[in-house]
Amino acid sequence: MSEDELDMVYTHYDSYIAGSAVPVKKPIKLETIDPLKSSYFLERREMGIINVGGDGIF
Repeated sequence: MSEDELDMVYTHYDSYIAGSAVPVKKPIKLETIDPLKSSYFLERREMGIINVGGDGIF
């Protein structure tokens, strides 16, 4: 996990994406990636979020 960066791994196993985000000094924008062939990241997928840090805000 890297501060102020979004780290992701895309697999072809059910097109699964695992990632981490550690926003410390600035917000992190979730943008689409080429393998998704979509106009935004959650166009045809769902997201689950697990907070392992401090208090989270949405």
